[in-house]
Parts: sequence; C-alpha cells; structure tokens
Amino acid sequence: MNTSALIRPAWTPATIALMVIGFMVFWPLGFAMLAYIIWGDRLEGFKRDVNRATDGIFAGCRRGSEKAARWG
Repeated sequence: MNTSALIRPAWTPATIALMVIGFMVFWPLGFAMLAYIIWGDRLEGFKRDVNRATDGIFAGCRRGSEKAARWG
C-alpha cells in the first residue's frame, strides 16, 4: 500500500488543482490552500505546541475544580 498522501503540503498537481478551484469558488479557500502548500510542513510542530498548551490549561482547571470540590 502506498503511504504517500494525495494532498500533502507540496506543489503537486492535486494541491495546485485544489488551490485553483478554491480561488474560483471562494477566494479565501484558494488562499487557505496556498498557505497549506507553503507552510503546511510546519503544522505538525504547531499542533504539538497547541496541544501541549491546552493540556496544561485544562490540567490547571482540573486541579482547581478538585480543590473546589474538597472545600465545597
């Protein structure tokens, strides 16, 4: 089985076609596809950083609710 994705952040015929169709249908979709082509390889690190930050925020909320339950 081929593990290569059809739509990946690179200049492939599929991504170029989606970008052109996006511009023809609704121009922000074309810009979103262009941004994905150019900066999509950085998304993995961005998602990891965002997940780590939100996990820390919700862990703090969880600790706060546990403390409130003990006092309530």
